[in-house]
Amino acid sequence: MLEYLIILLLLSLSLTGHGFFITKLIIINYKNLYFGDIILISYFSLSFLLTFLHFFLPISHQLNIIIHAIGILLFIINFKEIKKYFDKSSLLILVILSFLSIIFFYEHKPNEDFGFYHLPYIVNFTSEKVIFGLNSLQLSQGYNSMWLNLHSSLYLFKNDYKHLYILNSIFFITVAFLFIKEIISNFNKKGTQNKLFFLFSYIFLLFFIIKFSRINSYGIDVPGNFLAIISILYFLKFVNLKENRLLFFQLFVISIILSITIRITNLPLILLLFYSLFLIKFNKEIFFSKFALLVSLFGTFWLIQQFIYTGCILIPSNISCFLKPSWFDPNYLDNFKNILYVNHSYASYKGPLGIKEYHENFNWVPTWFKRNSIELTEYFLAFLLPILLLKIFSKGNEFIITKKKYEFFIIIFSLLTCTILWFYNSPVIRMGNHFIMLLVLFLLLVLNFFRVFADSIYNKKIYIIIFTLSVTFFVSKNISRIKNIEFEKNIWPNFKKVNFKSEKKYGLNMKQIINGSDPQTVVCWDVPFICRATDFNDIYIDRSQLGYLFIYKFKK
Repeated sequence: MLEYLIILLLLSLSLTGHGFFITKLIIINYKNLYFGDIILISYFSLSFLLTFLHFFLPISHQLNIIIHAIGILLFIINFKEIKKYFDKSSLLILVILSFLSIIFFYEHKPNEDFGFYHLPYIVNFTSEKVIFGLNSLQLSQGYNSMWLNLHSSLYLFKNDYKHLYILNSIFFITVAFLFIKEIISNFNKKGTQNKLFFLFSYIFLLFFIIKFSRINSYGIDVPGNFLAIISILYFLKFVNLKENRLLFFQLFVISIILSITIRITNLPLILLLFYSLFLIKFNKEIFFSKFALLVSLFGTFWLIQQFIYTGCILIPSNISCFLKPSWFDPNYLDNFKNILYVNHSYASYKGPLGIKEYHENFNWVPTWFKRNSIELTEYFLAFLLPILLLKIFSKGNEFIITKKKYEFFIIIFSLLTCTILWFYNSPVIRMGNHFIMLLVLFLLLVLNFFRVFADSIYNKKIYIIIFTLSVTFFVSKNISRIKNIEFEKNIWPNFKKVNFKSEKKYGLNMKQIINGSDPQTVVCWDVPFICRATDFNDIYIDRSQLGYLFIYKFKK
C-alpha cells in the first residue's frame, strides 16, 4: 500500500509539472484553472511527448524515469505558482479521493481486453520504436489509442508492468476532483448558467461514482467517454460565459481531441468544434498561436501513427487507405469488420440467418436488444434514479429556465449523430453509453424538465444525502469485491501466467502462446516482445537499416 501511495504521489507530481509547463506555454488566463484542469492538460502534454518520441525510440523504463524526473523537476521549479491552485478544501478532497483510490485499485482484476491487446500493445510500445504494419501482428493493435500510449509512461521497472493501472486511479481522482470543484463553485449561486454547470457536474459525478466504481471496467472506454463528457461541460462554459471564454474554448478543444484519439467513436463530436470556431470567428489569438500548433501536431502525430500501424490514415475508413504502402494488408478492413459483426451480438443469435444476412436490414436488433437489455437498464437506473429523486424533492423550486436552446439543439444533433453511428457500427454498451446519457440530459433540458427542480440553495440536504449514498455504494461495492478474493496481502493485480514456446526467426525471439483451458491464458499478457497468440507463418518481419521493424502479411 505504501508503494502504491508513493508512486501515486510521484506520478501526480510529474503530471502536474508537465501539465503546468504546457499550460503556461499555450493556455490563456491559465491562473483561472482548477488543479483537475491542469492534470487533464498533462494527459494531452504527455501523450504528445510519448507519441512523438516513439517515432524514434522505444518508450523504455529508463526513458520513462527520465520523463517523470523532468516532470517532478518542473513541479519543484513552478511550486510557488502551483500551490496557488490549492486551498484547504482542495487538499482535503484530493486526500480523500486518494484514499478512495486505494480500495478502488486494491487487487483489481484487469479489464477483459487488457491481456488480449492492451498490455501486448504496451509491451510492443516499450520494447521497440514504432512498428510498421503492427496490425498484421494482431488485428486489434492496428487501432491506436492515445490512452494506451499514455499508459506506457507507467512502465517504470524492467519487465514489470504492474503499475500501469495507476493511470486509471489518477483518472478517477482527476474526474471526481474536477466535477466536485465545479459543484462547489456553483453550489450557492442563483444564476441560470451556474445552475446548469452545477447540475451537469453533479449528475455526471454521481453517474461516474455509481456506474464506474470498479477499476476493471475502465479499459480505454471510460477515459474516452468521460473526456467527451467533460468536453461538453467546457463547451457549455464557452458558449455561456463571456469571461475567460477563450480559456474554456482551449479546454474544450484539448478534451475533445483527447477523447477522439482515445476512442474514434467520439469523432462526430467534432461538429461542436466547427461550431465553436464559427463562434470565435477564427480568432487570430487562437488560430495563429502555440496552442493551435500543438493541437494540430497532436492530431497529426496520431494520424501518422495510425498510418504506420495499418497503412490507412483513419480506421475503419476505406477511403483513407488510398496510399496502400508496402506493409498494407488488403484484408485488414474486412477482418476489422468481423469484429464489428461480433459487437452486434451474433454469438447470441439462434436462427437460420448467416452472418451477412444477420447484419442486413437491422435483422440483428432483436437479438442485440435481448442480449443487452439488462445492461442498458442498469445504466439508465444509475443515471436517472438520482435525477428522479431530486425531482421528487423539488418542493416547487424554480431551477433552470433554458434560454439558449439553439445551442442545446446543436449538442443534441451532434450526440444523435454519435449515437446513430455507434448503434449502427459497434453497439457495445460500454462504448456508447455516454452518448445516450448526454442525449437524455439535453432532451430533458430542452423539454424544461428542470424548470421545477430541487434547487441546491434551498435543498442542500437532499443533494448531500444522495452524494453520500453514492460514495457509500462505491466503497461497499469495492469492499465486497476485496472480501471475495483470496487475501494475499498484495495491493497489486495478478496477471495471468501463460505458457509459450519460442523460436528464433527473422533475427527475433518469436514467442507463440500455448493454448490453455482458460480463454484468458490464450493471449499474450506481458510475455516479452515479440509475442503472438497464433503462429508466425502468415507474416514476414524485416528490420530496416534505420532499425525500424516492418511486418508484412503474406497475400492469400
